[in-house]
Amino acid sequence: MHGGWLTVGEGTATFDFTGGRLEGARTINLHAPLVQGGGVLAPGNSAGTTTIQGGYTLDRGTLEIEITATGRFDQDLLDVNARSTSWAATGCWMPC
Repeated sequence: MHGGWLTVGEGTATFDFTGGRLEGARTINLHAPLVQGGGVLAPGNSAGTTTIQGGYTLDRGTLEIEITATGRFDQDLLDVNARSTSWAATGCWMPC
């Protein structure tokens, strides 16, 4: 998925995020936590913000945050609105 919104109107939903690339989404609203079991979550759209309503768990996969070196405060932002969110940070700054 590239860009736009991932939203559930009523009730809760699951999104089986185990592979592929989810990038540039402005809002993800499943009325339940988004559990990433693989693939790449790339917030923003060349420095931008993705908001996740309901929580986020990074179980496996990659959270790709873009940081620019232009002297301005430009980077991707992941804004998670939930009571609890979890992830384990491992990896490296590029280039690795």
